[in-house]
Amino acid sequence: MEIGDGFWKTAEGRGNYIHVFADPESGQVACMGTMREAGAPLLMSLRIRIELARITEVESICFRPGGGGPNNIADMDKPYKPEEMWFRSIPAAEQMSRPELVAVADGYFTGLQKNDGRGINGTGTYPFTTDCHRIENGSPTTNVPRPPNQPPDAINGFWLDCLSQFKLGYYFVVQNIHDRRYPVVDRERGIVWAHAIFDQGTVNKGTLSDGRPFEFKGFNRPSSILVTEAFLIEKGKIRRVEMVGPSVPYHLNSPWPGGLSGD
Repeated sequence: MEIGDGFWKTAEGRGNYIHVFADPESGQVACMGTMREAGAPLLMSLRIRIELARITEVESICFRPGGGGPNNIADMDKPYKPEEMWFRSIPAAEQMSRPELVAVADGYFTGLQKNDGRGINGTGTYPFTTDCHRIENGSPTTNVPRPPNQPPDAINGFWLDCLSQFKLGYYFVVQNIHDRRYPVVDRERGIVWAHAIFDQGTVNKGTLSDGRPFEFKGFNRPSSILVTEAFLIEKGKIRRVEMVGPSVPYHLNSPWPGGLSGD
């Protein structure tokens, strides 16, 4: 696509939210934030690569209202302020290497794909802190307060933290996570910016790790999500996740080269 086409023609301006990520080693910078189009806010993830003081790559993904899944764009545009923990500098001696950070982020996708509660590749463990929290398209999808008067056996994964969700095998509906990429890695802050495509909808009934049957209502058609995911990693474990991800045709393939190197 030529610069100036598509969203360049319909964008009305920046919104009130922006969260910037930088990777000086690879000459890349990225952000998640709100933009305005047709009189309303939308969420956008944007990555650029800079070589010899010129922009050589631009990758943008927009999530608009009605784009599928939980979302709260208006809340992000109030504006929303990222927690200070995203911006803390880690002492050089305690920083993880680039491959180590990428491996943790990739473990998230591996544990989520055909999630069965048994840990990454059956190890029994997932790389989360006990207070891990995730925001998807502006809406919390972990640690949501349980409504009063719910039956004791009621199931809603959003009431749980990240680790409890994965241990429950709640995300068995995600059958494949492909075209995984890790272009932006900030070693000083322990952040990995990732792209991937989730394939889902071909399986919507399963058994949770505690033996209870569960059905995802409405997940009965093949669909995919084009995901941008930012991971905040502390001492080898994921503490925060921020995601932007619109629905796309099933098993969409990315035109960008992939791999686990993070470059």
